Amino acid sequence: MYMNMVYRCLGPVISVFFIIYICSNHLMLC
Repeated sequence: MYMNMVYRCLGPVISVFFIIYICSNHLMLC
């Protein structure tokens, strides 16, 4: 239950970091 709460808190942060990572990769490809 504790891990689920931590995952819910870190979920948005991880998703934003993942999107920035993908965007930076696309910018490097361009």
